[in-house]
Amino acid sequence: MNQNFLMPYIKLWLKYGRLRKTEEGSVCSIFKKGDQLECRNYRGITVLNTAYKIFSNLLFAKLQPYTDKVIGNYQCGFRPQRSIIDQINTLRQILEKTKEYNIKTFHLFVDFKAAYDSINREKMIEAMTEFKIPKKLVNLTKATLKNVRCSIKIQKYLSEPFTIERVLRQGDSLACLLFNLVLEKCIRDSGLDRSGTLWNKSLQLLAYADDIDIIGRSEKAVKEAFQALEISATNMGLTINEDKTKFMETLPSSVNNTSFCVNGHSFERVSEFKYLGNIINDQNKLKVEINNRIKLANK
Repeated sequence: MNQNFLMPYIKLWLKYGRLRKTEEGSVCSIFKKGDQLECRNYRGITVLNTAYKIFSNLLFAKLQPYTDKVIGNYQCGFRPQRSIIDQINTLRQILEKTKEYNIKTFHLFVDFKAAYDSINREKMIEAMTEFKIPKKLVNLTKATLKNVRCSIKIQKYLSEPFTIERVLRQGDSLACLLFNLVLEKCIRDSGLDRSGTLWNKSLQLLAYADDIDIIGRSEKAVKEAFQALEISATNMGLTINEDKTKFMETLPSSVNNTSFCVNGHSFERVSEFKYLGNIINDQNKLKVEINNRIKLANK
């Protein structure tokens, strides 16, 4: 894009913090899966002003080098030269090697309830400052969150605009980057080792944005990690989704249908789980995933 075209716009943003109308957006509901009559099976995506999206992408490019230095290797979501494939391959390798040496692993697939819609913005800005992100970039990020107004769009109907104070707008390129910073803050505050692996530690973390897998060599290690993570996550405004958080034990010696209970939560114990679009099972049988892909291709 022509830089001469963008420069006047960028200078106005730098001087005034935001431009009129750029803080407004329309929220459209996108069906995910399940019962179409259930509201919780829809995701709200914010359709944003084009001028704002240009600025948001520019700010994203400026922030990313700083955030990439801060965020641990456990996180592959929306980072340069990393993808879902890398994370799935890592998980598959863990399952293969532990099965080869007959080592049990315990997985807690953590899901946050409306993760992007509940973040405490003030705490997020504090975290950015703590991570030593330049003040100018922090102030510009604050400006994108100031006086944010949205309308709900259903078919051709548009509601009256209303102000939102806690939401990271899905549809905004900055949202995923900022969420990664929030999760990094949670993990640091919880005291979890961000760089450990199961070969030299009792615990390992994998994450792709808000899709988290806490992997431990024992149920106790997973419980302790979850307890610490929940405390720090609650402090940042995040809430655990008990219905969608699942627990899986690999190489089980017998069928165990009891729930995994921790911190007053009761998580379903499963033999397989779809993580990042791939079916992971307690025996690490690839045939299950292959059959699923064939089934999808035949639809």
